[in-house]
Amino acid sequence: MDRTIFVAMYSNAALLLVLSVIYEVTYFIPSRYRRIKPIFDGLLIALICTAIMNMPLILQPGIVFDTRSILISVTGLFFGLIPTIITVAVASFIRVGIGGVGTMTGLAVIMTSAIIGLAWRQWLYPKETKWRWLSVYAMSGIVHVAMLAFMLLLPSPEDLNTIREIALPIMVIYPIASVLLSLLLMRQQDLRSTQAAERKANKDYQLLFREMVDGFALHEIICDEEGMPIDYRFLAINPAFERMTGLKQEDIVGRTVMEVLPDTEPFWIETFGRVVLTGKPVVFTNFAIALKKHFKVSAYPSSSNQFAVTFSDITEQIEAKEREMESLSRLKGLLDNSPSPIVIIDEHGRFVEVSAVAEKIMGLPKEEIYMKEVAQVAPPDMAKKALYVLSQSSDDGQFLENIDVFEFDGNKRYFESRVFPIHVPDQNTELFGYLGIDITDRIVAEHALKENEEKHTSYIENAPYGVFVTDENGQYVEANISASSITGYSREELLKMSLQDITAEEFMESALQHFEKLESLGHMNGEFKYIHKNGSLRWWSVNSVKLSENRYLGFCNDITEKKDAEANLIYLINHDHLTGLYNRKFYEAELKRVDIESELPLSIIVADINGLKLINDSFGDSEGDKIIIEAAKLLSRCCRQGDILFRIGGDEFKIILPKTNIESAMKQLESIHAACEQYNLNTVNEAYHINLSLGTATKDNVKTDFAEVSIRAEDYMNQRKLLEKNSSYSGIISAIKATMLEKSNETELHAERIAQLSRKVGIVFNLSQIELDQIELLATLHDIGKVGIPERIVKKPGNLNHDEWVQMKKHPEIGYRIAMSSPNLAPIANYILCHHERWDGNGYPRNLKGTEIPLISRIIAVVDAYDAMTEDRVYRKAMTYEAAIEEIVKCAGTQFDPEVAKIFVEVISDKEVFI
Repeated sequence: MDRTIFVAMYSNAALLLVLSVIYEVTYFIPSRYRRIKPIFDGLLIALICTAIMNMPLILQPGIVFDTRSILISVTGLFFGLIPTIITVAVASFIRVGIGGVGTMTGLAVIMTSAIIGLAWRQWLYPKETKWRWLSVYAMSGIVHVAMLAFMLLLPSPEDLNTIREIALPIMVIYPIASVLLSLLLMRQQDLRSTQAAERKANKDYQLLFREMVDGFALHEIICDEEGMPIDYRFLAINPAFERMTGLKQEDIVGRTVMEVLPDTEPFWIETFGRVVLTGKPVVFTNFAIALKKHFKVSAYPSSSNQFAVTFSDITEQIEAKEREMESLSRLKGLLDNSPSPIVIIDEHGRFVEVSAVAEKIMGLPKEEIYMKEVAQVAPPDMAKKALYVLSQSSDDGQFLENIDVFEFDGNKRYFESRVFPIHVPDQNTELFGYLGIDITDRIVAEHALKENEEKHTSYIENAPYGVFVTDENGQYVEANISASSITGYSREELLKMSLQDITAEEFMESALQHFEKLESLGHMNGEFKYIHKNGSLRWWSVNSVKLSENRYLGFCNDITEKKDAEANLIYLINHDHLTGLYNRKFYEAELKRVDIESELPLSIIVADINGLKLINDSFGDSEGDKIIIEAAKLLSRCCRQGDILFRIGGDEFKIILPKTNIESAMKQLESIHAACEQYNLNTVNEAYHINLSLGTATKDNVKTDFAEVSIRAEDYMNQRKLLEKNSSYSGIISAIKATMLEKSNETELHAERIAQLSRKVGIVFNLSQIELDQIELLATLHDIGKVGIPERIVKKPGNLNHDEWVQMKKHPEIGYRIAMSSPNLAPIANYILCHHERWDGNGYPRNLKGTEIPLISRIIAVVDAYDAMTEDRVYRKAMTYEAAIEEIVKCAGTQFDPEVAKIFVEVISDKEVFI
């Protein structure tokens, strides 16, 4: 065999290196032209093919050899269908142009090389990098065995002579050239994939940074020579920070806070200094004088001399509370300007509010009255009634009515008075009200009538109050002009009516009882609803005395406005002005009433409206108020009889559920979720969808502080926010998870399988719903600490060396610190820390043993190990289902909790195996 054949083939094969140049050049085609990239690739590769076929090895006229078979098969393997078709077309055209006895053989080699390359790409090309070179060598061997076989299409004896001449260089040079070219292209592919992954991870971080709802800033602390914090510098801020503060990145980054906001209080610098110096995160709320806003702030150390801050603007919530106080101040003004004596006292008999008229009656300035108790300064009649009501149980709801006589301004005045409980206290105080109506004229008239019965008819006719005379059956026998004016009936109509005809049906029984009292005691007073001639129901006060055995005199006065004002006063104190629901003050009062043993189990549901601040910022507070109102209506429709719904403030609601266990509370929570979904289906504009985060907890023991139960419900709600797609918190988790998966060998399906299997095991262990949710969150984030481990270690295909293994074993502690920096992830931080501990105490990082390891961590350890064994990894093939189960059983009692392992094997052996 001529040595020149080898030389010619090597020279021809060298042209193949241009293929890697094409791969590199076309990578930089702008993304908007990516659709035409395959065509561009095909044209460039066709040019290389043309060059190769114009520098062939010519054995004899019509029989030529070149490296087009390598070019076409590798193009099919790496570039795909379109570039291959273009190259095949050009190669076929050139070969037909060359002509000769080898034309059919040449065309057959071209077509076969393309088919084998494309088929290998589709079905036989391995995913493992380790064996790809061997796969390419096998492919090239098959291509060129086929090429030699097609030599038999040549006429005899050229066929066998050609095979004898060319077989050795073809089978030696061409496979090696194919492998070398493929290795070069694979290296370029891997490099571009790594670069693309890095760009995507960076893009995800930037997206998270830009789209965070909360403000974020990275700072550097500045200390004096003694190491005391004196200032801090802005290093980075996100758009939410700019929106909340009005400060722009280009104006503040690189500058100190005292340069940007010279009015900043020392509290901020001292607090952030402690975070850096102690390494401990802090959470607090404070008013920033420099920005004139209230903020809720979370600060935590970042690196040496640096700290990060996330915060939210709570100015609206604080201002809402201030507006509530202003509303109470206006109510106080109304009381002080009332012509009636009005007094509000607390459960200890101390004065809380005193009207101007009441101040005159007691003859002391308000400043002195507020320092004393009712028994010390109040007139006897007022003090006696107040002390009686204070001595009764607040649950009785009792009130007293009577006529009090006071002397002030040199005159004796009569007041129809009442003392009544106000069931809306401050946080720790029950209130009682005293209200008096001046009835001096009426009392004087009664006395005059009793002293001179002969004049009663004239007085009745001209009295400023409605006056009736009835017989023993309640039939009216006399009525004055004022009575007609009050009731709307004429005198003639009234004289044809009785008490039963004019009294509202709901007060009929009470009115008859009072009439019996009048007959027996000779006097009676009360308040009832009567039927006005226009059909409306109104209130009047009735005071009656017995004139004789069959005659009774009654004075009446329409008090509808007074009753409405009284009801409105109590309503304003009890209810939220926007939604009409009970407010925070009433929640605190009602909690006292229901937080008793007879109402156990006592459950609570807490609710937050997701995204309300975004709606307020985007569309205005009025649109946000509409969402709040619709959410209040939806929650009201979901409440059962006996449930009590409150708007606590802003986007927060609470529902108290007396005599409701945790199972029923969870069902109620799910019904609210279903109602939200139905509402959103019927609401076209997604901006106005209602997305609620909900949490619940139950008090079963009378000794448990209900405040702790409420905190548990809020913790559960915050935990659920991380798992709900509509919550801003879940977006943060998704970004964290994407970054974690990008850096590790794990997949999202791996996390989902662990979550499902762990939840099944947790159900067998009777874990609560909150614990099951924690398992789901832990399944997603148990390896979050790997984001702090170098990628070369996490993705290393072989075994780790000692130093690399030391680094890898740090990821539970890194994950613990990441989780502890977020209040919403803190509940699972300890589970992350312990998920690589072993039952026999030989795990890491703390060498915990047996039940010292949390149950949830023990469950995740078994499920994670099983799923890892049954998945392909870069350093090994997946085990069979049976082999993995055998390994779990084998390691029970050493690596795994034997009880957890037993339950897991039973669960996974069921028909419902997750794939």
